[in-house]
Amino acid sequence: MATQAVLAGSDDAAHFGSSWLDTLLVKEGAVIVKGISATKSGGLQLAMSNGFCLEVVSDTVPDEEDWRLFELRSDAKHFVIEGGKIDPWSLS
Repeated sequence: MATQAVLAGSDDAAHFGSSWLDTLLVKEGAVIVKGISATKSGGLQLAMSNGFCLEVVSDTVPDEEDWRLFELRSDAKHFVIEGGKIDPWSLS
């Protein structure tokens, strides 16, 4: 599993984790998002093709960004979760 500890760890651990994700989600063929659900604590679960599930867990630290969703190469606003809540800027 590629956790924050793996991706934020040593360069070797982060490279291994990102390579594993690249192989799993890109090189093995397209992975399609089939559904999304949110948790009360500001996390989310993406249900994907091939039975994959991406779970994002929020630290819920006040005034710190937990995660964001955005469209690549787009000027559209990002959907941001900060401190376990939707950042109001995301909805303006």
